[in-house]
Amino acid sequence: LARNGAGEYTPAGTRYYAIGAHEGDSDDSFYTLTLPAEIPTPVAPADTKNSIVANATGDFDADAASDLDAFFAAYLAGSGELDRYAAPEAGLRPLAVPAVTPGGDPTMTAPFESVRVDQLRFVADPVDTGDVIAFGHVVADTIYGSAQDLEYTLRLGRRSDRWYVLEILPAIPLDN
Repeated sequence: LARNGAGEYTPAGTRYYAIGAHEGDSDDSFYTLTLPAEIPTPVAPADTKNSIVANATGDFDADAASDLDAFFAAYLAGSGELDRYAAPEAGLRPLAVPAVTPGGDPTMTAPFESVRVDQLRFVADPVDTGDVIAFGHVVADTIYGSAQDLEYTLRLGRRSDRWYVLEILPAIPLDN
């Protein structure tokens, strides 16, 4: 959001940021080297994302979307049990951002109030019991009444009748 001349906030469009990071010495940890810097819109090779998404098999899997709704509610909105929808080896914890209580004390809170998966595509057949790569579009609602569009590339697994997140991928895998 950006403040206009009348002091009101209006949508400012999508912005992209780069953050310098370095891999830590243990358990796949990373730490930042720089503050976020705004960058131009990244451009993937012309056929990369489109060919992968175009070759995805299912347009939408209701069971996976339901499980990912629960995953993202726990991960982004702090609502529910993240452990139920994320593999232990994923090392994921609910996201939290700095905030201030009504009394003026600093605290940490979930970045979003609610989330929902509104698009989900698979690279491999979701009926297969092996790991699959999925592209998810998530709409996340803020406490201020605005919505944010988020896109995730996930490696998913399936146990019995439930999907779970094995890994959040940093980018579209180029070898698929």
